[in-house]
Amino acid sequence: RKGICRAVMDLQMEDFRRQGGRFCVLGTGYDSPPYHIYKSYGFESMQPNSGAMYYMRDEQFWNDFLANGEVTCSSLAWEDWSDLCALMACPTADWYRSRRHCIFGPQCFEFSLLRDVQDFQEARHQARVLRGAGGVVGYGVLKSDDDWKGNTWLLDLNVHPEFTDQTRLLVEGFEWPDRKVSVWLEATSSVARALIELGFSEEARLTEMFMRNGIAQDVVVLSR
Repeated sequence: RKGICRAVMDLQMEDFRRQGGRFCVLGTGYDSPPYHIYKSYGFESMQPNSGAMYYMRDEQFWNDFLANGEVTCSSLAWEDWSDLCALMACPTADWYRSRRHCIFGPQCFEFSLLRDVQDFQEARHQARVLRGAGGVVGYGVLKSDDDWKGNTWLLDLNVHPEFTDQTRLLVEGFEWPDRKVSVWLEATSSVARALIELGFSEEARLTEMFMRNGIAQDVVVLSR
């Protein structure tokens, strides 16, 4: 309470605006003193009662981030950091975003992404990014599934619904193991239909697994 935090935040927000920043995310404890400091600078919770927060300067940000245009795909790189955090915070992406990191709805992805980058650099998994004209619109990680002691593999996949037709570009770049591979998605995801066209089949449907806007949602497990 000596003004140090606000002095730092004033400089940080000024620098963010000066560099043309349009959308920023962070994670803190909900209703904590830092939460209220961030809120005083215009940050808002991504979900009710959540310490995952965002700051948006430009209401056209999502239109530009999800703009149509050339789509490319390659392995995960450090330059994808900010875009991946935006994708995981996107309000119009599928709600069930990651089984590996247990992410439901918009979340701050910074810490989880650090883990992914480290595992990728140490060759513990494959990670691929789908890049649209305005930002990262798809992300996939393929790794042995720790829950099953590596006997099966997990494809953790998040493709924005507006780019479902590019799922093939993201998925076909993986080197597939000689093991069963499973992917978990919300039942209404258009990505599930795209994966079935790529040789996956629905193995199970788990009913009422999570809530979205007060409505219970099903999960499908696809495998190949």
